[in-house]
Amino acid sequence: MKEQTITKLREMKLQGFMVAYKEQEANIQYQDMTFEERFSLLVEREHLRRANNLLKRIRKSASLPISCQVADIDFSQNRGISKKTLLEYSNGSWIYQNKNLIITGATGCGKTYMSSALSDSALKNGLKVKYYKTHDLLSEFHFYREKQELPRLLTLLSKFDLLVFDEWLRDNFQLEESRFVLDLIDLRFRNKSAIFVSQLPLEKWHSRLGEATIADAILDRIIHDSYKLSLEGDSMRKKTSGLEGSI
Repeated sequence: MKEQTITKLREMKLQGFMVAYKEQEANIQYQDMTFEERFSLLVEREHLRRANNLLKRIRKSASLPISCQVADIDFSQNRGISKKTLLEYSNGSWIYQNKNLIITGATGCGKTYMSSALSDSALKNGLKVKYYKTHDLLSEFHFYREKQELPRLLTLLSKFDLLVFDEWLRDNFQLEESRFVLDLIDLRFRNKSAIFVSQLPLEKWHSRLGEATIADAILDRIIHDSYKLSLEGDSMRKKTSGLEGSI
C-alpha cells in the first residue's frame, strides 16, 4: 500500500509531498502527531517546493547575472551606503511609486551585484523584472528593427515592472539607438521603474546619448524621477582575488 501511494505521488509529480511522506514513515517521532498535523506538514512541504521552483523559473526568466540577495552584501567594506539605506530600497516601495534608481561608481565596486540583489528582492515581492546589459538590449533593438517588429519589442519591454540597464552608457549611442531608448523610457515614464547602472557620473551622461535634443529628453525623464546611489571603494574583484600582497 505504501509503495502504491508513493508511486501515485510520483506520477502526480507531488515530489515534496512524497519526500515528506517517506520521512514521516521512517521517523517514529511523527507517530504521536494527529492525522491533521501530519497531513498539514505534507502539504506545507509540497507548497514550499512549488514556491521555490517558481522563484527559480522567475529568476531564470529575469536573466539576472548574479544569484544573490541583499543579505549577501558585505557591509564591512566601505561602499558609501549604509545597510539601513539599502534595506529601505530592498522593500521595493520606490518601484511601487514608479520611480527609478541610478547606481554609479568605479569598476568593480559592486554595482552589478547590488542591482542583482535589489532585483531579486523585487522578484520575491511578485514583481516582473528583466535585466539587460545595455549593449545586449540595443542588439535586440537592431534585430527587431530589421524584422520590422519594433513595436512588438516595445510592448514586451513595457510589461516589466522593473528594467535593469547595466553598463549604461558604456558606449556612445547611435542616433537610432537614442531614439529607441527615448521611446522606451517615454513609454514607461511614471508607469514602470528602472535601475540604471553606470560607471559614468551623471554629468557625463549627456555627451553619450547622441543628438543633443534627444539627450535632453532622455535625461529629463530619468533624472527627476530617480533615487541615486553613488558607490565608493576599491574593486571587489581585487579584494577577492586572493593575490593581493602575495608577491
